[in-house]
Amino acid sequence: MAAKELHVGDIGTILEAILVDGETPVPIQGAATREIILKPPKAAKKVKAAAFTTDGSDGKIRYVTATGDLDEAGTWRMQAHIAGTGFDQKSQVIEFEVAYNL
Repeated sequence: MAAKELHVGDIGTILEAILVDGETPVPIQGAATREIILKPPKAAKKVKAAAFTTDGSDGKIRYVTATGDLDEAGTWRMQAHIAGTGFDQKSQVIEFEVAYNL
């Protein structure tokens, strides 16, 4: 995830997740399904189509926030989901804070 403070309504923020086996990145070039799952503090989860950060060999996918994505202040959770022929995996869950605006 990008190292910046997030606020309600932010657009263009890069949310990135990595799939690993232990500490080794899992190559995910063959993943037809690439998703970032966002869970706001109170609302239902949001599933967003993600893209490879590079070519998938580093196990990383990312999503760039759009209008309406970060619509609640508080502690959010995020998880990557990838699937392809013969595999279906999720990353560890990452927590991050979304702050109120003045």
